[in-house]
Amino acid sequence: MRVIVPFDPSDPNTRLSSLLSPAERREFAAAMLRDVLAAVREAG
Repeated sequence: MRVIVPFDPSDPNTRLSSLLSPAERREFAAAMLRDVLAAVREAG
């Protein structure tokens, strides 16, 4: 299986800007990407 996971680390999750700092949003986006990639790997 081949999968393309779009990810743009330049300005992640701008909808959360009132709740999280830019560094927190980058870490949150990275965590979500790790979760998605893990799910893709598990799916085979």
